[in-house]
Amino acid sequence: MATATLTKPAAKGGSFLLESPQPGDVFTPADLTDDQKLIGQTAEEFVLKEVFPFIKDLENKKAGLMAELVKKGGEVGLMGGGVPEEFGGAGLDKISTTVLTEAGYRRMDRRLLPLRTASRVRRSEFADTRGTE
Repeated sequence: MATATLTKPAAKGGSFLLESPQPGDVFTPADLTDDQKLIGQTAEEFVLKEVFPFIKDLENKKAGLMAELVKKGGEVGLMGGGVPEEFGGAGLDKISTTVLTEAGYRRMDRRLLPLRTASRVRRSEFADTRGTE
């Protein structure tokens, strides 16, 4: 997926705490592109349709289920969103990656913490095996 460029200036460090931003400089959900909205919708639908029906099985640690869900998430592009394409990821920009993460986790509750952890572990493993370029 192509990386979008920011059209608004980014705050430097903690300057947003000391300065008053102009209303036009604040990024809001209304500023999301159609592609970014679709990414969020896909993640939310995946959680509702593919994860929620198995909450009890996840709580009971059904063998192989977590791996199956992570694999399914990867097949629809929900894993490695911020990983560059040359390393096998989707190459999403920071905003798209944030939308993906937020939408996917918005519907999750504490019972689904293992899935969140699995996602983070996969990202960590990627960084460990592919370097920090």
